[in-house]
Amino acid sequence: MSRDTLIIFAKPAEPGRVKTRLTGVLSEKQAASLYSAFLRDLAVMLSEYRARPTTDVELILAHTGPADHASFAAFRDRDFSLRAQRGPDLGARMGNMITERLNAGCDRAVVIGSDSPTLQHRHLDRAFQRLEESDVVLGPSFDGGYYLVGMDAPHTGLFADIEWSTPRVLDQTMQHAEQAGLVYGLEEFWYDVDTPRDLYRLWYHLQHFRRTKDHPVAPETYEQIATQLDDPKRIYDSDDQ
Repeated sequence: MSRDTLIIFAKPAEPGRVKTRLTGVLSEKQAASLYSAFLRDLAVMLSEYRARPTTDVELILAHTGPADHASFAAFRDRDFSLRAQRGPDLGARMGNMITERLNAGCDRAVVIGSDSPTLQHRHLDRAFQRLEESDVVLGPSFDGGYYLVGMDAPHTGLFADIEWSTPRVLDQTMQHAEQAGLVYGLEEFWYDVDTPRDLYRLWYHLQHFRRTKDHPVAPETYEQIATQLDDPKRIYDSDDQ
């Protein structure tokens, strides 16, 4: 048993079922292909994180749909443990997965989503470091939610009565932590990719990374956007409200 657990929550990349808010600028098939690229890039990033000599972590894909779905191949190929999500809503599913791993003997469990393909090793390092002095760590996103949550014990009451998929998610979670007397730490703000304007931000962020980093960030995602959009400016001009 590794000391730490990293869990990525994902669903199958099926047209019409993922990244549906991007279909103003992408077709359903293109949106699914883009999400599949997110998954491949995140699988590589996480496996490279585990491979570092100073890292002792187990990697888990918490999935909906069949474990043998083609879009999960990158995780299977890199020896992630694949486990089905259990629970009626996102909070219950995260709580169940975190509780399972901590009860199995891990010291700290961190969950990330699959909508942030530019997450980097430093986000994960800082999350585990914050759990040395905090009960809970949260990675706030600009839409009012969070891209990362971690715990050193199953404080799953944080996930109760949350208005999921609203701008109130982060605030409500912090309020629950305060009411429970828990110490929480905040990571740096980052972003999910849900709307056309998020996609616009991602595209220019990826171009910046290409100019400033030797090691490419999210190369599969970069290629998908580059081949699917002849004029990325129209992403920003689209109506994503």
